[in-house]
Order: sequence, then C-alpha cells, then structure tokens
Amino acid sequence: MHPVDFVVFEGLADGDRIRNVTLVARARRAPRLTSIRRSIKKAVDRKNVEWQTLRVDAEGQIEIL
Repeated sequence: MHPVDFVVFEGLADGDRIRNVTLVARARRAPRLTSIRRSIKKAVDRKNVEWQTLRVDAEGQIEIL
C-alpha cells in the first residue's frame, strides 16, 4: 500500500474497544514518499482527521454513506 503499509487497531484483538489507531510504514529512502509521509504526520498532529464510511462496488464506484 502507498504511502502507508499497515493500519494497526490497538484493542481489536482483545475484543475490547479500539484504544488507538496507528499508521505503519516501512522505512524507504524515497524523497517523494518521505515528503508525503511527513505531510500525513503534520495533518495528524494538527488533528486534521475525520472518519468517513465509504462503499466501493464491484465496478469501482464509490458511495459515501
């Protein structure tokens, strides 16, 4: 996946409520990727995040729920 390799949901395995969500990326020396990841970090640090639920059908059409 690009630019994030994994999303970790802390608490999911315990059957408990999710306590934390972590974006994980493998270290790579790609200047463009580093810039994108830095931008993501800044957005998260500024709390510029939101939750949206989307449905993607078999043809690739996206519907916001």
